[in-house]
Amino acid sequence: MAKYKVTMLKMGTLNGEKSNMTMGRNFGITTEIPMFSVAVEGNGHKIILDTGIKSLEWARVNLGEMYVIEQEEDETMEGALAHIGWKPEDVDIVINTHLHYDHCGSNHLFKNAKFYVQRAEWEAAFNPVENQQCFYFEELFGWSAVRYTSWKFLDGEAEILPGIKLIPFGGHSVGSQGVFIDTEDGVVCFAADTIGVLENLYENCLPNIMTNVEDGFKTFEIVRNNADFVIPGHDPVMKKYQTTDFPKVDKIR
Repeated sequence: MAKYKVTMLKMGTLNGEKSNMTMGRNFGITTEIPMFSVAVEGNGHKIILDTGIKSLEWARVNLGEMYVIEQEEDETMEGALAHIGWKPEDVDIVINTHLHYDHCGSNHLFKNAKFYVQRAEWEAAFNPVENQQCFYFEELFGWSAVRYTSWKFLDGEAEILPGIKLIPFGGHSVGSQGVFIDTEDGVVCFAADTIGVLENLYENCLPNIMTNVEDGFKTFEIVRNNADFVIPGHDPVMKKYQTTDFPKVDKIR
């Protein structure tokens, strides 16, 4: 079985209320919300998991000046890739956990990649449920960003490469998916927003941005049953360019 190297790429920082990440808790508390992508290398492949926002300027125009507070030079996708010695054209696979603006914003950079997404997420992105409409921008994932023929639509669980498995995650969006990666240390799950902060998994506390509460709890169990380590999508505990010592899944709640 192939073993892969996992590297955290920070895509900037949003300013928001902590309760967005924890249902029923932390109301009125403003916090910094880091955005993360992940670079995965091994078995002759260079893979990116989620692609961050399109740009700081795009975010300010579309989200509001006060919402985005910081993006350093090496927190753009081009800058982060350069730091680890990659170029966008080197990447042959992009996996979008879902198609919210902060997870597919730089899809357009990867001209040589195949893009993996759950079909349910793709279809929902063009006609989102009402509480999700503000998160989807067709310009980031539609034909102007990615050639339609570059998309690989999945209908459920799939092992796209030896040691890289995608599993549907209910709860946060209609068609979210988690990425399970075999590494030398064990299986690492990139959970994106389904486990946005470790408090979600460790305290069985759902995120506040949800489409299905019951499926959200089921997703926690999928992670517990299939991974040794977890990468939350927006937790400040994660470090830029981190490659080891990811949080353990089995921490006692």
